Amino acid sequence: MATLIAAVIIALPFLHSAAAFAEPYSLRTFRLGMTLDEFRSTPHPDPGRYGDVRLFCTGDRQLDLLEKSIVVRQDALELRGSETEQKAGIRKCRYFWLADIVGSKEWMPGGLVVANIGVGATFYFLQDRSDPLTYRLFKIHMTSNTQHFEQFLAAYKERFGSPQLLRNESVQNKLGAVFDSVVAIWKNEDSTIVLQQRGAEGRVDLMPIVYTHDKLIADLAKRIEAIEGKPSDKL
Repeated sequence: MATLIAAVIIALPFLHSAAAFAEPYSLRTFRLGMTLDEFRSTPHPDPGRYGDVRLFCTGDRQLDLLEKSIVVRQDALELRGSETEQKAGIRKCRYFWLADIVGSKEWMPGGLVVANIGVGATFYFLQDRSDPLTYRLFKIHMTSNTQHFEQFLAAYKERFGSPQLLRNESVQNKLGAVFDSVVAIWKNEDSTIVLQQRGAEGRVDLMPIVYTHDKLIADLAKRIEAIEGKPSDKL
């Protein structure tokens, strides 16, 4: 939930920035703003890499299969969502693949290939206010090892040009050691991409790559405020 709120906070200041592209950003075959039904019907872009790959989403009965596996049980619980996420109308999806481990079949997290690197990816959908049966992709959250940061940065510059914002931040590990972390942000009139060198899941060796649909993120912020109240109300 913390990463979800952080994405809302990051995206809001850029809602009125200059547009570089006319459409929301896409990641491989997945476009921000697409419906969950469209997402489900889109083939996995890298079937050869993962073999028997399956999509699991919030609300799927098949989540019971994942919860029986020690390896991915926590991933399955996260897909079920927090109470706030459920009230706000959020559904999440992830790919998993069936791997042969020491003669037995086990579900493993399976993402997709981005910048020629395999990444873990979670896809977030928000319930449409005008059509409760429709959910739209408002965020893609990926993680990869920070050693690949330069490769990702070069690939994103080649695809989208120089970032609108490039800054240095500091990230601290659990032992108190401080590391530099470069943050690159791309923005068009509909969406935002944030590439951060370190800090995914609170780890200095993992980097987050986050795509957000700005209008849907702004709508989500209003829903969360309606559920939890303004932060200033609890001072």
